[in-house]
Amino acid sequence: MVLRQWTNVLLVVSCTWRAIRGYWFNALILELV
Repeated sequence: MVLRQWTNVLLVVSCTWRAIRGYWFNALILELV
C-alpha cells in the first residue's frame, strides 16, 4: 500500500518536473530566437 502510494507520488513529481522543464526549455529557446 505504501509502496503504491510512493510510486504514485514519484510519477506525479516526474510528470510535473518534465512539464516544468519542457516549459522552461521552450521559454529559453524563444528568448534565444
